[in-house]
Amino acid sequence: MARLRRARQTDSVAKTTRAPSAISDLLKAGQRITFARVSREANVSTWFVHDKPEVKAALLDAMNDQTRHGAEAAATPRSERATPAQAAALTRSRSAPNPRAGALVSPVGQD
Repeated sequence: MARLRRARQTDSVAKTTRAPSAISDLLKAGQRITFARVSREANVSTWFVHDKPEVKAALLDAMNDQTRHGAEAAATPRSERATPAQAAALTRSRSAPNPRAGALVSPVGQD
């Protein structure tokens, strides 16, 4: 019984270490912090994240920091997102007339 208790304590310590590390990694990647995302990244249950006061406090602090600093709820890391200039260029290119739009295509086999 003591061996099982030690194993569970060791597992709990490992999980408690992984969760803040996951929060840090998500922040560095520009990802939005949520209970579910941290749980997935740390490979722990959402119950664990809600139940451990030190983990929950770190998560709530990160969420509050993101809210205060206007962090975007983006699924794409900041480094992979288009800059405003790139987005404007893409919008202009999509609104330009398509030279092939009026071309007629003959049905297959009727060339």
